[in-house]
Amino acid sequence: MATLTRREIQVAELVASGLMNREIAQRLSISERTAEYHIEQIRNKLGFHSRHEIAEWMKGGAGSELPTAVAGAAIHPQTRYARNGKVNIAFQLIGSGAVDLVVVPGWVSHLEHMWRDPSYVAYLRRLARFARLILFDKRGTGMSDRVSVGSVEDRVNDIHAVLDALGIQRTAIYGISEGGPVALLFAATYSEMVSAVVIYGSFARMVAAPDYPIGVPAGAWRERTEFTERNWPVIDLERWAPSRAADPRFREWLAEVRRYGASPGAARELMEVIETVDVRPALRAIRSPTLVMHRSDDGTIPIAMGHEIASRIPHARWVELEGGDHLPWTGNVDSLVREIERFLAEVRDI
Repeated sequence: MATLTRREIQVAELVASGLMNREIAQRLSISERTAEYHIEQIRNKLGFHSRHEIAEWMKGGAGSELPTAVAGAAIHPQTRYARNGKVNIAFQLIGSGAVDLVVVPGWVSHLEHMWRDPSYVAYLRRLARFARLILFDKRGTGMSDRVSVGSVEDRVNDIHAVLDALGIQRTAIYGISEGGPVALLFAATYSEMVSAVVIYGSFARMVAAPDYPIGVPAGAWRERTEFTERNWPVIDLERWAPSRAADPRFREWLAEVRRYGASPGAARELMEVIETVDVRPALRAIRSPTLVMHRSDDGTIPIAMGHEIASRIPHARWVELEGGDHLPWTGNVDSLVREIERFLAEVRDI
């Protein structure tokens, strides 16, 4: 049975009152960092994953019997580690479908805390009906070693290390958002290992160039990078998931995923790496069957960037989905998953 210190009880009471870290620090005459440390200790002791759960527990009387599991939380698969040189890459396996599918996450992920959102869990379970999913956190983020986030090439090699650890010699790969360039470069580099490629809401290059007018101007991207570090975690649901913009619990959960998944400095480094990404030269080398999907009104990554990927990969299939959500597990998830299932079934039957 966990026991909170007197100071932790004080902090928990203030969390339940709706105060943020800075306000708690001012109320208790402590530093903001110390307030954050106490909240982390409370979460660890009680087995909670959010401020909301602390608040609900306190409002319920904070009885001596602590829950063995938080209501509504899914039990996540075991987190394991693969080693690439000196870097440990966290990964999980879920599902027993006929095809292995490496899921390359977007910007920031956290393998275990992602399982706190029911819509994310439902999305994974839907995919796991027809595939064995290989989930991982990129280096420098989530539960992987908190080193430099590395280059796209580093992340390609990290995927190879995970597959080696599992003894997998051939797999499909699914790149989401910022994970798309990694998946594309992996498919071009290790074509013999890749049975199929799925890309969703992604880009081959983000920043504008003379031969790439659809990109974001470099100056604007650097301003966005600076803003991201100063305001971390940036939660712009109107752009990332407009269908969930009015959901405060989803907003809180996504903020926690980003805080747990990356520090402000790591978020900045991720943005700086994106500025240098250009995998367009590699796209012609992809020989695996490829599905490129994009939602028509995606406000995070313009649909023109998805078109650019599809136009450069030989015989790629282009599918435009309705909606404006960028996150694949929000909006019309069924149509997105259905396209992946249909595509992988066709490829398997070839």
